Amino acid sequence: MKAMLVRGMAGRALGTTRALLLSGLAVVTAVGLVGCSSTNGSQSEGHTPGNEAANTGAAGAPSVDASSCTPKWTFSTLQKGVLSVAGVNNPPQLNIDPNTGKATGIDPDLLNKFAQLSCLTVKWNRLTGAAAVAGMSAGKMDVGAGGWGKTPERGKVMGQLNTVVYYVPTAILSNKGIDTIAKMAGKQIGVEGGSLYQTELQKIFSSSDVHVYQTVDAEVQDLVTGRIQAAFGDSIQMSTAAKTHNLPSSDLYPQKPDSKYPTLTAETRGNYPYTKGNTALGNALNQFIVEERASGDLKKIFLKWGLSEINVNGQF
Repeated sequence: MKAMLVRGMAGRALGTTRALLLSGLAVVTAVGLVGCSSTNGSQSEGHTPGNEAANTGAAGAPSVDASSCTPKWTFSTLQKGVLSVAGVNNPPQLNIDPNTGKATGIDPDLLNKFAQLSCLTVKWNRLTGAAAVAGMSAGKMDVGAGGWGKTPERGKVMGQLNTVVYYVPTAILSNKGIDTIAKMAGKQIGVEGGSLYQTELQKIFSSSDVHVYQTVDAEVQDLVTGRIQAAFGDSIQMSTAAKTHNLPSSDLYPQKPDSKYPTLTAETRGNYPYTKGNTALGNALNQFIVEERASGDLKKIFLKWGLSEINVNGQF
C-alpha cells in the first residue's frame, strides 16, 4: 500500500505522499527532461554536442536476427537495424553501467521489448540530461529514455507520444526545511541541466542562486555538503536521490499545484520522445505503450521497479 501513494499525487493526499515517498521507497527517477525524419542507414548517429556519452552500446539489449524476424511495425531509424536511445541515467527508470554499457530499469524492459517486436537491436547511449536534450533536438537519436516530460516546447523540435507513459508531481528536497517554492527565494538552489525546471527556476530566481548540474546525484551531493539548500525536480528523482544519500523522508516536499508557479508545480506526464517527423516510429511507440497498459504488462514492470499504480494510471 505504501507503494501506491508515492508519485503523481500532485498535491492530493500530500501529507501521506510525503511520508511514504521514501519509506518503502517506491521510487523512480524521472528527469522531467527531456527525434527528424530519417531513412534506414541514411544518417550517422554521431551525437556531437560534446563528448558527454560516457558509454554506448547494446549491452543488456537482446540481439535480433533480422533475416528471420518479421517486424510488428515498420519504420525508419537513423542506423539500419538499430534503435538509438538517448539515455539519461535515472534509476530505476534507466541505469546504464558506465563500465559495461549494460542498461537496466523500466525503460530497458519496455524499449528492448519494443525493439524486439520491431526486429531491431537497441543501442543505449549514456548522456547527461542537457546532452540528451540537445541530441534529440538535433535529430541525432531515435528515442529518448530516462524520464522525459512532454511539453509544447519540446514538441517543436522532437516527436512526443500521444499516450502517457507515467505520471509524477514535482518536489523539493531540502535538509533546511525549505518546503515551498516561495521559500527558495534567496537560497542556493540546485536543478538538473536540461530538465523541465531549469529555465523556469532561472526566470523566477537570481541566476547566481540557481546552480545547474549535469546529474541529479551531483545536485543532491551538494545539498548534503551544504553548497545548496534545496534541490528541485520531480518527486521520483528526488526520492531516489534522497535514499542514495541517506536523507530522511521528512526532507522531501512534494508540491501542490500552485497558480503562482504553474510550470514548477504541474504534474509531469512521462513520455518517450522520438525523432521529429518520424511519424511511423511515433505511431508504433504509441501503440506499443497502449497495448502494454491494456495487457497489464506496463503495471507489472512499474511495480517490479518500485512505482505505484498511481504512476501507471494517474488516478489519485
